[in-house]
Amino acid sequence: MFRKAVDERPRLIVLAGMWILFFPALLVSVYAAVKLIRMGGGLPNFVFFWAFVGLGYASIVILYRVTKNYLRGSKVDNQSEADEIKSLDSN
Repeated sequence: MFRKAVDERPRLIVLAGMWILFFPALLVSVYAAVKLIRMGGGLPNFVFFWAFVGLGYASIVILYRVTKNYLRGSKVDNQSEADEIKSLDSN
């Protein structure tokens, strides 16, 4: 489902659903990363900090691509970008 939403123009309900799923994840990851920076100390906080940064980055990329495809209204034109998406999904 996520690949289809990112690769081609999604319907409005899919766009709304992706925002409902990933925007709260973005907010929580930013809040948690800032909180961990302020707490400081230790390897576990370091690992969780980078995990939350990764989750935030993934949320931003997904929301950007879905919104861009919805506003543009066409399939992904750049073949290398489509191949990059497929390689990320296979991992």
